Amino acid sequence: LKTWELILSGSGELTDGARAHLREIAAYASRVSCRHRALVEHFGQSLEAASCNACDVCLGELEAVDEPTVLAQKILSCVARVEQRWGVGHVIDVLRGRDTDQVLRVGHDRLSTFGLLEGFPIAELRGHIEQLLDHGFLERSEGDYPLLQLTPASWPLLRGEEEVALYRQQRPTPQAARRTRTEAVSWPAARR
Repeated sequence: LKTWELILSGSGELTDGARAHLREIAAYASRVSCRHRALVEHFGQSLEAASCNACDVCLGELEAVDEPTVLAQKILSCVARVEQRWGVGHVIDVLRGRDTDQVLRVGHDRLSTFGLLEGFPIAELRGHIEQLLDHGFLERSEGDYPLLQLTPASWPLLRGEEEVALYRQQRPTPQAARRTRTEAVSWPAARR
């Protein structure tokens, strides 16, 4: 997302509409419902079948996250601790424990949520935040630089009175990774 924002700003094409479209693309990529249905509905049509049997969601290529409610509570807690005045990128930086100039300048390196999700890939955390937005546990403010904000639904989840399911792309098994490397090494035609 940031890469495309930089590309568009460099070309002078980063308008409010372009930012909104980039956010829509990020939300689409992070959703855990049929992607074909989302595309069809975007163009004003409907998909009658319960499953498209073609996208990663319908093919079961997503896996449930271990302890999703605890993960969601950590994310929501971070949004609360940064006082709901920062966007997705900054919240991710705090959760991952990144010592960026901005994080240090505002003292967010001293928050209890700093580095709480240190080992998580950025894309995966962004996906979880998008899912929480999709479920209504978070909302995004309007404007050029939208802020993450808690919703009335956030509080029961934070108190453990509600649960949530979060998903991510399946991680390759060691066997699949080994097979892929083996195939690449043993295919001499590709090196010619």
